[in-house]
Amino acid sequence: MSRFDDIAEVYDAEIPEHVRLHLLARKTDMMIAFLGHLDTAKAIGLDLGCGTGWHVQRLREKGFLTQGIDNSVAQLREAQNRGVHSAEGNCCWCFGDIHDLPYADRSVDFAFAINAVHHLKTRERQQETVGEIHRVLKPGGLFFLHEINTANVVMSTYMNHLFPKIRRIDDGSENWILPASLHHWPGFEVIDIIPFTFVPDFTPKVLFSFACWMERWLEKSPVRGCAAHYMAVLRRRK
Repeated sequence: MSRFDDIAEVYDAEIPEHVRLHLLARKTDMMIAFLGHLDTAKAIGLDLGCGTGWHVQRLREKGFLTQGIDNSVAQLREAQNRGVHSAEGNCCWCFGDIHDLPYADRSVDFAFAINAVHHLKTRERQQETVGEIHRVLKPGGLFFLHEINTANVVMSTYMNHLFPKIRRIDDGSENWILPASLHHWPGFEVIDIIPFTFVPDFTPKVLFSFACWMERWLEKSPVRGCAAHYMAVLRRRK
């Protein structure tokens, strides 16, 4: 049983709900902005390390045929218990490892990993995962990597030393991925790297509207590169 099995029932509560739902909307909307060329009735999306399935659920609500894979049975059970099912009758969920994907070559139109790849214990395992993502994507398919912006020294210090003490999501042994390293991923071209979010995950609800207003301003300012997260958009080379 993995650490994520142990915390599955309380995983969603690790981040306050108003912050979690804000990030859920931001991340899915940012991806959808790049997917307008797809036929939503046919295109298949894949959430790598889907956890309790919120991103799969929201993308399905927006019309995208999205599936999730995770190696935690308990996390997938939480997704199923919330009633996240496929309207087409096929299963939304797959138990498996993201570095050894049980999907056919060139079978996925887009894929995404939200704060998942940094949990792989070695750089070699991360590179295996990159190879698997490349294999299952169709030529020209998009991969969205959502990660913590540890190029920001404040976020690096917070995530490596403070966050593991107050949350159970990370334990301080994560292999963070710097945006500059993505240009060396074989088989992919970097389309865009978008830094976003300045609202701390501990922001109280009473201050959240003001914090979001400040966030929108900061994301357009010269300090936008210091945001807490980034989304990288990569395209599989044909």
